[in-house]
Amino acid sequence: MITVRSVAGRSRTVVLLGLRWGLPLLWLVWAGLAWWSAPREVPAEQLERDAAAGRVVTAQRADGWTDEGPSFWGARPQPHVNETGWLAVWTLPNGQARYADIGPFVGPGPDFDADFDADSDGSVPGVDEVGFGSDGAGVTYPGSTPDDAWLSLGGVTWGSEQGLAHRLSQAAALVAAVIGLVWLTMVVAGPAPAAGTRWFWFWIGLLPLGLGVLAFWFRERRFAGHPEWQGQGGRSGGLGFGCLLFGAIALSLLLAGARALLGGFLVPG
Repeated sequence: MITVRSVAGRSRTVVLLGLRWGLPLLWLVWAGLAWWSAPREVPAEQLERDAAAGRVVTAQRADGWTDEGPSFWGARPQPHVNETGWLAVWTLPNGQARYADIGPFVGPGPDFDADFDADSDGSVPGVDEVGFGSDGAGVTYPGSTPDDAWLSLGGVTWGSEQGLAHRLSQAAALVAAVIGLVWLTMVVAGPAPAAGTRWFWFWIGLLPLGLGVLAFWFRERRFAGHPEWQGQGGRSGGLGFGCLLFGAIALSLLLAGARALLGGFLVPG
């Protein structure tokens, strides 16, 4: 006969196992999704190859990356959209995103007025902002040299809210939000930390890439109940904030070095 006490004991065991191993497992899921969908820099010629092979799902022009919107470590950087920008950002059917410097969009050349009738506001009838005709085909102008690969993308979706890459990045952001919520709940409402104050772990947890959350799990949950790992609970919030600043700088330098050594595919950024 199954008693209420045995059921409660098993439920408590499951909860403890979930708390002990849930964070690292969620972090692994996030890391895989974020790594795969992160924008990767490629040569400008790659846009021409992807366009010719029909691999471009969405495409945008931009003049850099924006700091607007979510900026926590779980969010993917977003392009600062500009129809004539120097940066081309596009996604592939496999869920990856690429970007390249293809130079600013080249508008009508000096012989434009002699060959085209422009409206009073300077726009060209039947031609949109990114250089496509009303039928979606690329438009060329006398005396100008617009990027042929960009102009050949008449059948793609112009925006970032479509395709597998968008769904993967959204899933990564959702998993990161869950990780952050679980970690914050454990810091604020969980047992008193053994290796630092709650403020100490709050600042440590904000380290990039979720590494601070992993540090909290490793120190406070992985070895919970081990007497040799107890103590030093007086580490203050000020120390945690200093570790956050130093760690963020060190991680950025480490990632820059790894990207230079291993390449942009393995270490996107």
